[in-house]
Amino acid sequence: MEERSSQADVVIIGAGIVGLHSAIQLAKRGFKVTLVDSVRDQKRSFKVGESLLIFSNMFLRNISELDDFIDTSFPKHGVWFTYGMEGTTSFEDKPEWSVQSSIPAAMRDAYIDGRMLKGMIDDAQIVRPEAEDRMQELARAHPNVTFLDTARVKDVHLGRDGGIHELVWQCRATQRSGTVRAKWIIDCSGRARFLAKRLGHAAEDVEFNDGFRNSAVWAQFSGIKDEMFGENWRYVFGDGAVTSRDLSTLHLWGDGYWIWVIRLNEERISIGVSYDQKRAPPGNNYKEKFWNVIRRYRLFDDMLREDNVLEFNVFKNCQHCTDTYVSNERYGIAGDAASVIDAYYSQGVSLALVTSWHIANIVEKDLRDGHLDRDYIERVNRYTKQDWHMMRNIVKFKYTAAIMDPRFFLLSHLLDTVMFSGAGSARYKLCKWLVETGGATAGETPRHKALRESLSKSLFFSKNPFVSPETIRKLQHRWQEKLAERAQWRLAHGLKVSGLRSIVRTPGGLLQFWKLPFLKPDGFADISPSALNGLPKALSITGEEADPAVLHAAPLLMAWVFMNMYVYDGLSTSALKALVALGLVKGEASAQASGTTQNAPQGMDARSSECPASPGT
Repeated sequence: MEERSSQADVVIIGAGIVGLHSAIQLAKRGFKVTLVDSVRDQKRSFKVGESLLIFSNMFLRNISELDDFIDTSFPKHGVWFTYGMEGTTSFEDKPEWSVQSSIPAAMRDAYIDGRMLKGMIDDAQIVRPEAEDRMQELARAHPNVTFLDTARVKDVHLGRDGGIHELVWQCRATQRSGTVRAKWIIDCSGRARFLAKRLGHAAEDVEFNDGFRNSAVWAQFSGIKDEMFGENWRYVFGDGAVTSRDLSTLHLWGDGYWIWVIRLNEERISIGVSYDQKRAPPGNNYKEKFWNVIRRYRLFDDMLREDNVLEFNVFKNCQHCTDTYVSNERYGIAGDAASVIDAYYSQGVSLALVTSWHIANIVEKDLRDGHLDRDYIERVNRYTKQDWHMMRNIVKFKYTAAIMDPRFFLLSHLLDTVMFSGAGSARYKLCKWLVETGGATAGETPRHKALRESLSKSLFFSKNPFVSPETIRKLQHRWQEKLAERAQWRLAHGLKVSGLRSIVRTPGGLLQFWKLPFLKPDGFADISPSALNGLPKALSITGEEADPAVLHAAPLLMAWVFMNMYVYDGLSTSALKALVALGLVKGEASAQASGTTQNAPQGMDARSSECPASPGT
């Protein structure tokens, strides 16, 4: 059988969105890249439907040249979270939290460079297959990319101690085999996890040893019309402005599960259910579990039917992680091939592209300057691990019975927003570097080089100038844990707290947390920040600034608001405990939720979903 041998600077396993982006990124930096994946005759998949957030938008617009494609995708106005929509079509008096990314015309007009505006603000919900088609065309057309698009990887032989790696591939169509010799290998093979499994880097059984595991079942549907989202989907702000919840990435929480609602172009929608395996929905197979949850929601009665399903998919086990993202042996692992926790906040692709960017910097230093930056490698492994643990902390406690407590619902999401907003300055600097260089380092000025060097140290959620990434993660875990403990105690003792809603816009005032002591337990309050009149000059960003002060002030202010509410929550719960102990306060006889993921609410089955999928799933 004929064998072919070729040379490259970098060989990339997997041509999904992360592998394609990584190949284009390194090719733009002047390196010879071989991309290996059998995609030419691959069965067409609709995939999940990607919601761009935080970093993914700016990376895909500027490096993968999807600017026009994203502009014509379904616009994303923000993220929206609601609890308690089972059996109703009304969002009234439901606990809600939302952060709206849309900004007023005056703030948009302040941006001098429209590319900065779009990278920072104009998120979208993209159809993955069409996006990857565009990226495949770009990769094939680039002179630095060799795309083996009918090949699958058979084996990898690592060249230890700085030696050349050898990847063995085989063409699915012709059975012809060959090898690629390269200094670096990057695994973007998705859940196949080629290197993590082959080299023993799979670490989920060690890192995630607390018993929390989740599964996801989802489908794409066709025939979704605007008129299906009626008046009940609308939200009216205090100043009369109106938005519709379906224009954001909508998250509907139930007890032990959540639903994502992502509208897409071509009258399509992505609907998924992610659930705690210990509180799995009833059903003999995954399709039954999916429909068991979806049919609880009257919102979808005239929208989601089995006859308009385009594709159904399952992740039996959502969570896994690696102990290595970059190795001193000159290989990297990015995307689902490395770590994934949950679809919540759409952080899979976003964090994957950040990891890919860091790997590209390390590869460039090694190949161009002859310097393997072991400090940078250690930093990426250390901080990225903590970033993924922080993503897990975000979702873990929300799967418990605490989610039924309105105050926990709002405070837990507020803490998430504090974490994400803390990356605002690094996000702005990254967008500036991407817009001005297009990802091509050959055209960098000294200022761009300094900016990239700075970002190589700061582009992590767990980065803080005062404390270690491990401490940041532990604090975040502790705060989420304490909020959940307090909520679970209140629920177990039948003690209600007022329903809360907060819809945050930019620019806006403070969350009206001072109302909390005056709210009745059976009441409901909208504590959304009031809109600011006019556009304060201090909030105006032109895109010309080196580092806008408002991006440092906003997370500090939000953290201050959170800590005030967190302390109040602790003091008021302690006071309730004292009153209960003295017999002065008695809660309603509920105790339905005793506060652990072991306790399934009514209508849910606590059986594990660790059963094999039956035929047809």
